[in-house]
Amino acid sequence: MSMLTHTEIKTVCTPVEPGEDINYIIAKMNIGIREGKDGLGLAANQVGETKRIIMVDNGSFKHIFLNPVITRRYGGTINSREGCLSFPGKTALVVRHKQITMEGLSPTGEKLAFKLKGLNAIIIQHEVDHLDGISCMDKAFKVITNKVSSGEPERG
Repeated sequence: MSMLTHTEIKTVCTPVEPGEDINYIIAKMNIGIREGKDGLGLAANQVGETKRIIMVDNGSFKHIFLNPVITRRYGGTINSREGCLSFPGKTALVVRHKQITMEGLSPTGEKLAFKLKGLNAIIIQHEVDHLDGISCMDKAFKVITNKVSSGEPERG
């Protein structure tokens, strides 16, 4: 996946309106997350679309959320080591909440609500930040540049 411009990543996304055709955005996001290989989530502005849509694919937790909102953050905080498809080769250490409650809509307009903890809570916080024009690099208390030598896997 090619890195997007600074402007696109910094864009605050607008809500998806009822009946709005977003199929082309979801198609672009599906391609983006597949090309990203190691990605667990993706926000619409990472593929150049400024709508409040996130895609999460953590194996057992796979959802598309329109207009996602984190309604509660609780359970204390954790230092999270995060990569981002928009910043290949870098890892950010970010403070995240251990648990969240979130709401949103499915692509068909169904209301969704989840209480999440651990990795799923971190993924949602990371992607919702993107929708607000904030990257994990902006929130990082430390950024690590991953060094990859020929023939060795990138270590995060």
